Amino acid sequence: MIQQGITLLRENTITWVLTELKRDYTGSLNLDFTDENMRELVSQSFHILGLGDKITKEEWNDPSKSKPDDAAYIQNFIKTTGLLKAYSRLPMYRNDINHGGFTIEKNSNGDILKMPIESHKFKQVLEKSYRELMEKITTYESTRQNAAE
Repeated sequence: MIQQGITLLRENTITWVLTELKRDYTGSLNLDFTDENMRELVSQSFHILGLGDKITKEEWNDPSKSKPDDAAYIQNFIKTTGLLKAYSRLPMYRNDINHGGFTIEKNSNGDILKMPIESHKFKQVLEKSYRELMEKITTYESTRQNAAE
């Protein structure tokens, strides 16, 4: 059930980000983890950060495009937690499973940039991502708790 594990890890990370952001937030942003638009905003924030300078604000999709300050707020939190690296590999692997390995990427010349992922790597990626995300979350929460004491 690797596909489900990858999806659950991704969704639980989004839930944790929204829950953690809401803890001390006093602004007008709706940080309800059950709100579909907020979940999409967090997901897009991870994606935007992962692309780095390869994407401009003008190229963002909604809801990030229509709420750039909120997206920037979430992106800043993601940077602070260090979750990006462990999270960013999950969508690629999930998509590769969902599309039966037919996610071959080619450049404009037709050269293959990315081949399908070998099946044995899915479990490795899930386990590695889980360990890394839990380490980052635990470290963040420990630091936060120590600061509160």
